[in-house]
Amino acid sequence: MPAYEYVCSKCGSKEIRITGINDHKVFCDQCDGEMFRHVDPESLLASYATSQVNAR
Repeated sequence: MPAYEYVCSKCGSKEIRITGINDHKVFCDQCDGEMFRHVDPESLLASYATSQVNAR
């Protein structure tokens, strides 16, 4: 399973968690608030840009 970065909506702490793609509810170890998966647009698009350069 892949590792994702999560950010707590309550206290703002960040954690790396190994979760399945369908694991929707993740709770913070610090405050028990709900955490949301952090998506970095730059790293997400970097793989697309690299594949486009290699395709030429």
